[in-house]
Amino acid sequence: MKGKIVVVAPDESLASLAMEVINELHENIEVYQGSYSKGLMHARRACKEGANIIISRGGTGALIKKNLSIPTVNIEFTSYDVLKSISKAIKYSDIIGVVGSDDLASEYKKVLPIIEDILSLKILTKTANNERDIEKSIEELHLEGCRVFIGGYTVMKTVEEGGLKGVLIETGKEAIAEAVNYAKGLMEVQIEEKEKAAILRSIIDFAYDGILGIDKKGLITVFNPVIQKITNVSYDNAIGKQVDDIVENTRMKQVLKTGAAELGEIQQIGNVSIVTNRVPIVVDGEVLGVVATFQEIEKIQKMESQIRKKLLAKGHVAKSIFDGIKGQSKKMRKTIEKAKLYAEVDSTVLIMGETGTGKELFAQSIHNYSLRADKPFVAVNCAALPENL
Repeated sequence: MKGKIVVVAPDESLASLAMEVINELHENIEVYQGSYSKGLMHARRACKEGANIIISRGGTGALIKKNLSIPTVNIEFTSYDVLKSISKAIKYSDIIGVVGSDDLASEYKKVLPIIEDILSLKILTKTANNERDIEKSIEELHLEGCRVFIGGYTVMKTVEEGGLKGVLIETGKEAIAEAVNYAKGLMEVQIEEKEKAAILRSIIDFAYDGILGIDKKGLITVFNPVIQKITNVSYDNAIGKQVDDIVENTRMKQVLKTGAAELGEIQQIGNVSIVTNRVPIVVDGEVLGVVATFQEIEKIQKMESQIRKKLLAKGHVAKSIFDGIKGQSKKMRKTIEKAKLYAEVDSTVLIMGETGTGKELFAQSIHNYSLRADKPFVAVNCAALPENL
């Protein structure tokens, strides 16, 4: 699989168990051991080495998630893990202190009402997200009568240093396997999104049109090479800036407000005249941004001229002229004179007549006599068109 997943285990037992699960699943996942600040250090190094996702647990996982932008998957504590730790703790005291991350504390709170009634226990919980919080929480719980503490590796270390009893909260293989599978699924989605983004970026960067995108705050999110050339503003100087500060005469913020597209609008940017389309990006009825395309009018005209030349080269030429039409009758001469008058008018001309009477001769002659004489002439056989058209 593309991408890299790394496990940062707060304690040795979890690291060892994670390795067992990874081997059983035949996955290529590295495991580092370290709690809180040391775990964060391992996670930072893994990121620099190309890790896509970090798997961790408890306070260490929360610390990594808070400090790094990389996705962090938490190894969840289960009710079974909670009950197992309580069964060990009651051997030392019926007043138990639980110290750890938010998810650990919340898992114990789920079972407190039942456990306390059945076993006549008193369980007190404290949330701690770093080493200093752990020391403070243990001191406070000790003053409240707790003589045994449940928590992770750092809690156990602090408890032992204070000469108190502790029970390490352990995670089962199922929870680790579930975290690994979730991380794999998350990474597949992540890679797929990156590939889609790369394709979209290539389309935007190599498009013939200038493409400019803004978010709902009016900040520029897309600024391709063509629009950079039109505005004479670099990508780095445009991204994240207010669109009005970068592109003059734009109405993109108006489209953001109204949600109505503006198509085929003429806009002036410096000395460049352009044709622009401004279209709102709407998701679930909410306008989340606007994308605009820009085409230089001069380039459109040049392209149109090139197309005409290519069509002429392919034989799209009217060959007949009025002087070449045979027939000297008064009616024919009158028809030709009338056709010449029509040729001077910029309007559609309908020619009607029986088969073989020379309708196309007149059509070509009208074209050659008109102001469009130097433009392509394309003849379409209407009889060959389907009846429903």
